[in-house]
Amino acid sequence: MRLRTSILLMPLGMALAACSGDDMPEMERLPGILRISPSDSFMIEVPDTAQVGVTTTVTVNTVGGTCTQQGDTEVSVTGLTAEIRPFDLAFRVRPANVVCSTSATYFPHRARVTFSSTGTATIRVIGLEGFDDSTAVVERQMVVR
Repeated sequence: MRLRTSILLMPLGMALAACSGDDMPEMERLPGILRISPSDSFMIEVPDTAQVGVTTTVTVNTVGGTCTQQGDTEVSVTGLTAEIRPFDLAFRVRPANVVCSTSATYFPHRARVTFSSTGTATIRVIGLEGFDDSTAVVERQMVVR
């Protein structure tokens, strides 16, 4: 039983060793992947309503793998439109000495938005769809009172 456990854990140890070290290239700040395939749902949480002048949180989940780290989120608000751009850190091209798992990891990006007038607000999220650098633009509505 002990030998079997060691054999099963060996690939994990090799993957962790491959993802560390001084010769590792730096990860790049890239637009976050909003969904992997068209059959997947966008994981964006927008409250139904918000109050004028009160900060509201919108959560956008991006998808990565074991060789991806959560990055920052850019937010801009103009009138009743909020634009949210989540970013993650990843290798644009995976180095030969790096082993990455295909397990999906989700990164919650929390964006704080404040609107200064009443009406129907548009929350526009811009990121990537899939792994082919296709741009995804997703819009949700929120009532501001």
